[in-house]
Amino acid sequence: MPTRQRTLSDSSDPQKQREQGVRAIRAALQSGHAAEAARLLMRLVEGRLVPHHRKLATWLVSAIGRNETAKLVDAFVHLPCFYCAKGRLPCHVCESRGHLPTESVCPRCLGAGVERCDFCAGSGWATINAIPEGLRATVIRKRTRLASERTAALLDRSIPKPSTRDPEGTIRQYRLLLLKLDRQMGVFENMLLATRTLRTPSREIRSALASILNRCMRLALRVEKRTAEIMRAMSEAHRVLARSGLPKNATKSELLRRAEYYDSLGDPDATLAGTGLEHPFLHRAITGTLKNSQTP
Repeated sequence: MPTRQRTLSDSSDPQKQREQGVRAIRAALQSGHAAEAARLLMRLVEGRLVPHHRKLATWLVSAIGRNETAKLVDAFVHLPCFYCAKGRLPCHVCESRGHLPTESVCPRCLGAGVERCDFCAGSGWATINAIPEGLRATVIRKRTRLASERTAALLDRSIPKPSTRDPEGTIRQYRLLLLKLDRQMGVFENMLLATRTLRTPSREIRSALASILNRCMRLALRVEKRTAEIMRAMSEAHRVLARSGLPKNATKSELLRRAEYYDSLGDPDATLAGTGLEHPFLHRAITGTLKNSQTP
């Protein structure tokens, strides 16, 4: 049964609008509709009915309580992108086929049939500009910590070896793993850029963010290396598939060409430039972090 969407008062009295908004936010949170509560707060902020800088968090605690404020902040942490589903859209280059008319691998989706959402960089979460300014530092900190935990868990898993019994199934596993890793890279890149837009954060916040982002950069470097490993495994899986004679939608020579393409992306000296897995701002930050760590 659809829920009735709560609206703000149409009164011209700012105080009444604010009070009605607070009641609506509290009701939404108590009924488990945190995303709706987040949207209601965004409307209050846009109408300049509540503090929108550093004092916002303090005002929320006094207005709805500490526990409800924590729920609201968590809703902003997980606020989904307004344009995609979990960071992906149907690939417009290959029309979701995964390959071009020449049967070569689509460089945009790398065979997955879905491409990264450019609006959210594949993170699946709303950009930091959609978050009320007074909550951005907290949301950045929580998102980067969450992404680092998820990335570490993904990196702890070993890459399955190409299956001679079901090579196509193994290829699907590789693609899914690439998408999951790329989503976390999108979070890292977004949060890296977002920290540069914060207005005069406190020394404590700057220190906490610097520590978290430094760990993220090191994890991102590991993701780049793991991505190359997966590409090499993809190449081998396509060679296994070519030898099996199982596929009916691609010839042996086409599969071997795809294998060569993935193998080129798996070269340790290769970059993902020009592909749908490229994160240019993040890659530059990773390179800078690596250089700094090697400086005596």
